[in-house]
Amino acid sequence: MYKNLLDKIKEYKNITIFRHMRPDGDCVFSAFALKEFILTNFKDKKVKCVGKDIYDVFPINDIASNNFIKNSLAIIVDVSNEDRIDDKRFNDAKECIIIDHHPHLTLPNKVTTFYFDTDAAACCEFITRILFSKTFKDYTISDKCCEYLLSGIITDSNSFKTASTSANTLKYASLLIKKANLNISDINYFVFSKNKNIFIKNNKIKNKLIIKDRIAYVILNKKDINKIGITTSQAKNTVDDFSVIKDVDIWAVFAYNEESKLYDGSIRSRRGFVINELANKYNGGGHKTAVGVKRLSPKMIKNLLSDLEKIKKVSNQKT
Repeated sequence: MYKNLLDKIKEYKNITIFRHMRPDGDCVFSAFALKEFILTNFKDKKVKCVGKDIYDVFPINDIASNNFIKNSLAIIVDVSNEDRIDDKRFNDAKECIIIDHHPHLTLPNKVTTFYFDTDAAACCEFITRILFSKTFKDYTISDKCCEYLLSGIITDSNSFKTASTSANTLKYASLLIKKANLNISDINYFVFSKNKNIFIKNNKIKNKLIIKDRIAYVILNKKDINKIGITTSQAKNTVDDFSVIKDVDIWAVFAYNEESKLYDGSIRSRRGFVINELANKYNGGGHKTAVGVKRLSPKMIKNLLSDLEKIKKVSNQKT
């Protein structure tokens, strides 16, 4: 099933791995797990993980020249929407492959091969499935590669608490733990622990929570962002903190973006409340119960909250 992916890795001396803007842990760990796997098994390869933005837990980016990319195979992970790929030079590569777990709408024209598993809780889960497949059975999955993959699975599944977590998620996490003798407690600490300052800032965000008709949301304007001293991306990443509230079915964080002068947001929902089609209406997209939206005016946020209320009512009527 994955023979073409293996053949392409063998074919190219240069490989560039791309990812989405404002990457989360699953995105970054997917990229570096692939890099680690390729370099472990193919000593003659040169692999670069590129990206303009960094992820707080794992702030490493490679520098790839234009010439390197032009002579490389591009592998794009954790994103299929061309607008969200944060380095457009993937278009200059000789060939382009996508590995993703998001429902895709349209693929970039440059893409020649794509692999999707929309049932996977994380891109790292899907990559684990690929590397443990018969196609790759003769290759080594290093301990470091296993650690990256498990870290990504834990990140996107919020430590196996999201609605997208399945028996397969636990199965592939178990394979990684067993193979590399990983300590899941240590990895959870690595992925989710925060320093005191961030913890205090996150609590200030929680204090702005509004709950109405089982929909919880936080709206952080420019003044809020500056006063708390947090970035738009960091603010959005607190959305999972609200998943433990029993009294809500849908929760969201909207934060002012100085670059666009508008708001970006992250929205989550419980199983049965499908929100990804609505997110497409608001410059976003994602999974059935976990989406991002961007470039929203205050009026658009108001309309979005109203649309979320309609989704909740329709879902409740079905049940």
